[in-house]
Amino acid sequence: MKVLIVEDEKPAAVRLTRLLREENPDIIICSVLESIEETLEYFAKAERPGLIFMDIQLADGLSFSIFEAIDIREPVIFTTAFDQYALKAFEVNSIDYLLKPVEPERLHKALAKFRSFMSEGFVPPIDYATLISALKRGSVQHKERFLVRKGSKLAYLPTAEVAYFFSDSSLSFLVARNGDRHLIDFNLEKLEELLDPAKFFRINRKCILSLESIRNMEPHFNGRILVDIFPPFDEALYVSRQRAKEFRDWLDS
Repeated sequence: MKVLIVEDEKPAAVRLTRLLREENPDIIICSVLESIEETLEYFAKAERPGLIFMDIQLADGLSFSIFEAIDIREPVIFTTAFDQYALKAFEVNSIDYLLKPVEPERLHKALAKFRSFMSEGFVPPIDYATLISALKRGSVQHKERFLVRKGSKLAYLPTAEVAYFFSDSSLSFLVARNGDRHLIDFNLEKLEELLDPAKFFRINRKCILSLESIRNMEPHFNGRILVDIFPPFDEALYVSRQRAKEFRDWLDS
C-alpha cells in the first residue's frame, strides 16, 4: 500500500513514517509533503496514493483548502495537535484522526478502521466545510497538556507545569517547572498557536516563556531585555529588541 504524508513538522513526519513501517513493513511512503502548495503540485503530476495522512495546519494554511482546489477521493486520516475542540467531526467526516504525537496503539486502530472500510468497498466522503467549522469553534481554546516520555513510559504533563519551550538545531524542547526536559514534536511557530497568549510569550526566535518562569528582568544594550528565569536556561536569555515593547505590554496586561 502506498501512503502519502502531508506534514510540515519534520519530527512528526519522521515519527509517523517509522510507526507506519513498524505497523506494516509493506507500506510504501510515496512522499512526505510540507505544504498546501507542494500537495497540489504532487497531485497534478504523481500517481495517487492508497491512503493519506494529513496534518490539519500546514505552514501555508489549513489543509482543508486542498480539498477545495482539487478532487481528492482517497481515504484520509487527519493528524492534529488540538485535543479540545469538536474532534468527533473527524470521525464522522474522514476515516479517522490522530492526536500528535501519534502513538502506536492509536495508529493501529486507525489503520484497522481503514482496512474495514476498504473491505466493505466504502470510503466516507470528506466534508471539509464541517471540519473547518469545527476548527474555528475550537480555535479559541488552548492546549492543556503535552504527552511526554519519562524513561520507558509515557505521561501527560499539564501545560500549567511548563516553565518554557526552546528550540535547538531544529529540535524543540519543553522544560517543566521541576527542571525536567522533554523533546516534543511541535516547533515554536505551532506552539504559539496552541498556547494561551496570556500565559506564554515568545521572547525571541529560540524561546517561549511562561509568565510564572520569570524571576527578574533588566534593560540591556541595544534595547534588549535580560531575563532571569527558573529553571535556569543554559545561556543568557534576552528578549529581542523587536519584541521588547510587546513584552512589556504583555507583562503590564
